Amino acid sequence: MTKSTGDKITVNSSAYAVEVYKKLGFVSNSAEQIAEGMRFTLMIYIKCGP
Repeated sequence: MTKSTGDKITVNSSAYAVEVYKKLGFVSNSAEQIAEGMRFTLMIYIKCGP
């Protein structure tokens, strides 16, 4: 994540990985969704500082 050039990183997390992403600093951006049979939660990480 430190090498990313943008101010934010977004992921579509599986239900099993939500807690892992939270420990990495991501926050949920919406409730769990289902699209084409796939369950996922939109998550975002916003960089702070330089």
